[in-house]
Amino acid sequence: MCRQLNSSGLAGPVSWVSLAQLPNLQVLNLFNNSLTGQLSNPLPPALTFLSLSKNQISGSIPEDLALPATLSELWVAYNELEGSIPSGLKVSLG
Repeated sequence: MCRQLNSSGLAGPVSWVSLAQLPNLQVLNLFNNSLTGQLSNPLPPALTFLSLSKNQISGSIPEDLALPATLSELWVAYNELEGSIPSGLKVSLG
């Protein structure tokens, strides 16, 4: 399952717990919205691609974000993130 929600006017914190209840979600594009909060587990178990670029996500990327999820690409350019990038993630920096 793929969800393209880029430039949809979404705002506020991301509910990762709610998204994790979508077991077949593989691609989630949330590019260019006004989403806030921090990245955290759980992620949907089948997720392979997540775009959060051009939002207001803050904090750091958790070391365990790619594990045990199938996430292979995480696009996070133009947010308020800090810290290092966990090994094993392909991250778009812009």
